[in-house]
Amino acid sequence: TDTTSKYLRVFQMTDVHIGSFISIDRVNNLCNKILTLNPDLVLLTGDFYTVETRNDDDAFIKAFEPLKKLKGKVFT
Repeated sequence: TDTTSKYLRVFQMTDVHIGSFISIDRVNNLCNKILTLNPDLVLLTGDFYTVETRNDDDAFIKAFEPLKKLKGKVFT
């Protein structure tokens, strides 16, 4: 019996703080790993920026760009 359809696969990433400790490239790589897990839902919670990136409007878009492939499954 296939019981996998009874479960919701959720991935949550929180408090990323894009900046000197966690680079845009590192977040981008993590997002690519999330894609391999084929989640039903991705939740991005917490703080996304640091002092270094607070004025970089594109930092979030660049970092989380791979998740565009999960259209309709990603929520912040």
